[in-house]
Amino acid sequence: WKHGKCASMMKVVVIGKAVPKYSIFIKFCRCLKGYSREKLASAVGITRVSISNYEKGEHEPSLITFEKILIELGFNITDYYHFDAKRMTELFNKDE
Repeated sequence: WKHGKCASMMKVVVIGKAVPKYSIFIKFCRCLKGYSREKLASAVGITRVSISNYEKGEHEPSLITFEKILIELGFNITDYYHFDAKRMTELFNKDE
């Protein structure tokens, strides 16, 4: 399941360390929707560094911020709970 830049972006998040599910979900959804960190941050009223920290699992977004991110990207909390992070990382790392 190759998606060029998306695949390489996901590998940065998932290779070599365990990251929280929310981190993988934010990065996956952002990539899927074609948003840069800057575009997403601007749309939800936070900094690009905050988005980066969430995606790396270095900081956890507040529930309000997480909901804003999901809404901006066209997802909701139900999508998050049904998201299979393990399966997505397997798909992105398949056939390297």
